[in-house]
Amino acid sequence: MASLHAKSPCCGEKVVRFGNRRRQCAACRKTWRIRKKRRGRKRIRTNPLLAVRYVRRMLPPADARNKDRRQRRLARSGNHLERMLPWPPLPSRRPLIAVADAVRIRTEKRILTLYLMLVRSASASRAWIAEPYVQEGKESWQGWQEAFAILPVRTMKGIVALVSDGHKGLESVARRHGWLFQRCHFHLIAKLQGRRSRWASSRHRLAGEYLYAMVHEILTHPDDATAYRLRDELEEHMTALGGGQVQRYLRAFLRETPEYRTYLWYPLLHIPRTSNTAEALVAIIRRLLSRAHGFRTRASIIRWVTALLKTRQTMMCNGSAPTELLR
Repeated sequence: MASLHAKSPCCGEKVVRFGNRRRQCAACRKTWRIRKKRRGRKRIRTNPLLAVRYVRRMLPPADARNKDRRQRRLARSGNHLERMLPWPPLPSRRPLIAVADAVRIRTEKRILTLYLMLVRSASASRAWIAEPYVQEGKESWQGWQEAFAILPVRTMKGIVALVSDGHKGLESVARRHGWLFQRCHFHLIAKLQGRRSRWASSRHRLAGEYLYAMVHEILTHPDDATAYRLRDELEEHMTALGGGQVQRYLRAFLRETPEYRTYLWYPLLHIPRTSNTAEALVAIIRRLLSRAHGFRTRASIIRWVTALLKTRQTMMCNGSAPTELLR
């Protein structure tokens, strides 16, 4: 039969209350705690909302007297936020569209490349941000192979098209997995306008206007026969538009014209014509780096970029407009 009154573990005698948490043996007067206190320094409570407000640019500037204290609080909050928030689950139902781009960051006298990938459903207007792949060195073919290798298997099986700026590594990934490949219109036009601008202050305004009109028609005309006829016409007049870099850009464009018109051949997929979704995400990361005046270590860069991406989770990613609206 169990005893009604507790006995001391040392002598087995009567136990006397000795304060709120302590007990005392009536025989030898030894005391002990019934709820032991955690040993070591007290843990400072961390508020993850501080890091959330910081990455969302909602935190007011710090007072000079409390700047160091807030930096320490921000560091603890960022660590806690990175551990607490999981990566959002990526969609896996086919068909999926992937948008990819890379951003280079210099730290510790080295170049760090973040490979950014976003995935959206063909019928959705927002793309989910995937976990980025981080690698030292410049953007490379091998880097993109390893970046897509970390995506979930179900997501990889659901992807049917890839939109990018045309990097060789991304082109190789699309061919390897049998995906449709859509090159970014914005990157092409920006490169050509950089050499032959159509604006009033340009020295080559007439050539720039003609080049822009021809390229725009080739990119957006819904009829393939008309588009390729304009392509042949542009090839005939190519030498009169300038030499050097312009010729290299135009030869690449004429060779890769089908990859710029992929979105017209598969209208039900609503493939974006540009990789501006990934470019906008790159701009958000660069604004964070600018506000922080750079990060001193690779670990701090990864920690804060991860906190930013986990907090944001999605980006607006509209598909291409119907062909009748492009005219």
